[in-house]
Amino acid sequence: MTDAWSDLAASLASVEAELVAKAPDAATAAEVHPYLARLLTTALHDGFLTHEDTGHGLKRLWPRFGGPYHDYRMWQGPLVAGQSYRFTATLHDVERLGVGTYKRTPSGVTLLEDYVVFQSGQVDLTVGHAGQLRTSPETQHIMVRELLRPPGTRAADMRLTLADGTALPPPPAHCDLARSAGWVVAIARNFARWSELMAERPNELTLPPEELAAAYLGDAGTHYFPGYYDLVEDEVLVVERPALPCYTWSLSTYTHWLEPLPHPFTATALTDNLRLGLPADAAATFRLSPTAGDGATIITGRRRGAMLFRTIGAEEVVVPRARVERR
Repeated sequence: MTDAWSDLAASLASVEAELVAKAPDAATAAEVHPYLARLLTTALHDGFLTHEDTGHGLKRLWPRFGGPYHDYRMWQGPLVAGQSYRFTATLHDVERLGVGTYKRTPSGVTLLEDYVVFQSGQVDLTVGHAGQLRTSPETQHIMVRELLRPPGTRAADMRLTLADGTALPPPPAHCDLARSAGWVVAIARNFARWSELMAERPNELTLPPEELAAAYLGDAGTHYFPGYYDLVEDEVLVVERPALPCYTWSLSTYTHWLEPLPHPFTATALTDNLRLGLPADAAATFRLSPTAGDGATIITGRRRGAMLFRTIGAEEVVVPRARVERR
C-alpha cells in the first residue's frame, strides 16, 4: 500500500475515533463508520469522477450530508472572479428555482452573497460583478435549488455558460487522496459541532445558534429552525406550527450526524403542508415518533437525531413550538 492510501486510512481512523467519542449512545456511535464511508464515497467521486455528475456547466449535488431537503434538486458550478456568465433555464414542473452566488470560509462553510428566485417560465440571467446576479472578488461558485414536488415530475433544463454563450469546460478531477481525506475530516468535524449545538436543547425547535446563523442562509427567503429530538419508546414529540403566510413549510428529520435517515425511514422522515393536504398559511399540529402508531406524522426509526423546520416565502420569523407527550 502506498503512503497516500496509508495516510487516507489514518485520517479516517482518527476522525472516526473522534466522532465515536462524541456519540451520545451506542446506536449513534455504530452509525459513525457507515456515515464516514458515505462521506468518503462522495469525496472520491467528486475528486476522481466528477464529470459523471456534470453537464451544461453545472454539477449535481447529492443529498448526503448536512441536513438536506429531499424535495430540492441542487446544482453547483465554479465561478472565476472577474468573469461574466449567463445562466438559462426552462422551469417545466419546478415550483421554485433559486439561484445564488456563494463564497466559502477557510473551514468549508458556504456563505450566501446574492440570490434571485424564479417560479415559472424561462430564465435568462446574467451573472457577474455587474450582472443581475452579482459576484464579488470572493465569489467561488453558483448554486441552484429546484423545488420539485411530488417526485417524478419534470425537472428544469438548465445551462451555465460564459456571457457570450461559450460552453464551460468540465471541472477537472483532482485525483488527490489527501484532498479527499481532508474534505471528509473537515465536513465530519463541522457537522459534529453542529450536532452538539443542536442536541443542547432537546425536543424543541430554535433559531440557529449565533455562530452558525450565517451558514443557515443558503436560500434567500427561506428560514431554517434547527432542533433535536430525544425520545424514549413511549414518547412522541408534538410540533405546533402557527398560522403564518408563506409559500410552503416542511419538517425533516435526520440522524444525529445530520445525515438523511436510512431506508425504510427516508420516506417517513419528513412532512410538509402538501403531504398533509393543508394550505401553506394554515396552522398545523403533527407528531414525531420513533415508531408507527398513535397518529405519528413523522416516523424516524430511532429515538434521537437532528431536525430542521423550513419555511419558504414567510415574511415573519416564528419558531414552531414542540412538546413531549406520552403515548
